[in-house]
Amino acid sequence: MNTTFTAVVLLLLSLASFFAPTQLSKNLWSVQYLNVFFDPALTSSDLPPVPEGRPTRDLWMAKLALVEGRYDDVLAASQEPAVNGSVMARNLVRQAGQGYWEQGNLLKAIKTWAVINDTELAFFAAEIARRQGQIEEALIAYEGAYGFDSEATALRLANFLHNQNRTSDAISVLHDALLQNQKSPVREQWLERLAALYLHQKDWPGLSEAITQLRREYPENSQSYIYLGWMLHDRDGDTGVAVEQFERAIELAPRDGRNHYAMALLYYSEEEYAQAISFAEQAVSLGPLERYYQLILANSYRDAGQLSISLLFYSELINRNPNWAPGYYEQALAFRLNSQPEQAIDSIRNSLLFAESPNQDYFWQAGSILEWAGQIDEAVKMYEFVIKLDSNRKDAATAIQRLR
Repeated sequence: MNTTFTAVVLLLLSLASFFAPTQLSKNLWSVQYLNVFFDPALTSSDLPPVPEGRPTRDLWMAKLALVEGRYDDVLAASQEPAVNGSVMARNLVRQAGQGYWEQGNLLKAIKTWAVINDTELAFFAAEIARRQGQIEEALIAYEGAYGFDSEATALRLANFLHNQNRTSDAISVLHDALLQNQKSPVREQWLERLAALYLHQKDWPGLSEAITQLRREYPENSQSYIYLGWMLHDRDGDTGVAVEQFERAIELAPRDGRNHYAMALLYYSEEEYAQAISFAEQAVSLGPLERYYQLILANSYRDAGQLSISLLFYSELINRNPNWAPGYYEQALAFRLNSQPEQAIDSIRNSLLFAESPNQDYFWQAGSILEWAGQIDEAVKMYEFVIKLDSNRKDAATAIQRLR
């Protein structure tokens, strides 16, 4: 035991007992139990029993159980006081959940954290699992956090599901959150994201409904014009009307970089790169840390043939976002156009490394770059990955036959 610490506390208790002599004998046990915080090697056999009737008896025993790795006992002793607001008990429950997680029992950890609605810890576990490629475990943690607090976590769960190519499930999460939280201050963000997901799926009735609800609840929201413009462009092929909608969005919210970014994307899709660069520069000036703004600016310079400028922007973007797959993917295309095979290969491999989930387009481009660089065997492997992800990719099958 930590004898120095114990001696100091005994001295203080002795002084206190001069004024309240009956308290010393009652508190001697607690002096020894305080050593639990200072000596992790302590076990049950090293300490005396906690006297019956002490109000924190169960929590002291739970603290000892935590040290010994008996997490079920910790939870049994701490659950009720944690629910009733005991800070010590909540910390014990939190640490017990971490113990289960370290043992590899994430599901039990989530159930434990649910006792105290520890949303952030569940999200932390989800992020660690996601980065380690443990997608199912990450989903358990994200869904657990959503169960604790749908308002605080709906958007992050929806984004995770979308990144795992489960956009329909992401849409369901947002609909559920909107239903459960009728007066939430983040409803506007949910409706904007819902519209974006419907646009991604080219679900025009769903998108139209989301735009209508967004305008009804938030008449001054400029994004409703952006999504309407994209629908008119993608569904009807009407670029002129789309531009008009985007201009209305910019008039409504000229300091919102998203509106200038949308215009840059539109002109980029029409191969009007000078216009795309102009609006992309405005977007970057309004949101210098927004990586997609800088990406469309770099892409516009690249496809306009100004490769040296684009490569500078890609380098700056990647320096700020070293683990971001889209930056490496687009940079690889620029290196290829600039006849730099080694750099192109490095960039496309990084895009595969940092991708949130396996992306068949990334593997296809990797195969194309490796084939261009003369690394035929490696190129074939990449095309084979494309077919594993989508057995209907005839272009990949043709490429394999050609190279063999």
